[in-house]
Amino acid sequence: MSKNKKILVISDTHGLVLPLKEIFEKHTDVTAIFHCGDSELMNFDPILKKVHIVRGNCDYDRTLPNELFIKIGQHKIYMTHGHMHGVKSSLDQLQERAKEMGAEIALYGHSHIAKANMMDDVLMVNPGSLAYPRSRKEKTYAIITLDQEQKHQVDFYHAGTNELLNLASD
Repeated sequence: MSKNKKILVISDTHGLVLPLKEIFEKHTDVTAIFHCGDSELMNFDPILKKVHIVRGNCDYDRTLPNELFIKIGQHKIYMTHGHMHGVKSSLDQLQERAKEMGAEIALYGHSHIAKANMMDDVLMVNPGSLAYPRSRKEKTYAIITLDQEQKHQVDFYHAGTNELLNLASD
């Protein structure tokens, strides 16, 4: 039986580099790192060297893609910032696009609200924001443990302390 893999998911860092560096140093055991946009950094910034990243509505680097589809082993992950899918009002468009791509996980940002929920067999995860959180005071990011039976575990962390938060999923 193969070992479960972990992915680190961050979003909406809005130019902050130090929190990224601290989080990357703490979580060296992750298989991949995903940034859901609004980094406000250039694609060639050294901090983003090993990061899968998409373009958010506050990003000026046109070399960043609007969406990514990544396979990690058998797991299919779709990522976008969310502003082009109206995620502040509904996750329906995002969920539909993830299903079109054959993804079991959809990663997004834009709303700055840490949240994880299942929608028609697609795990929808917003890691929150490292810069300007909404709906809670903690600046958050997520670690997703990819399970072979697709019973993935999403853990949210407080970026200031790197402590696990107890966020109720929908």
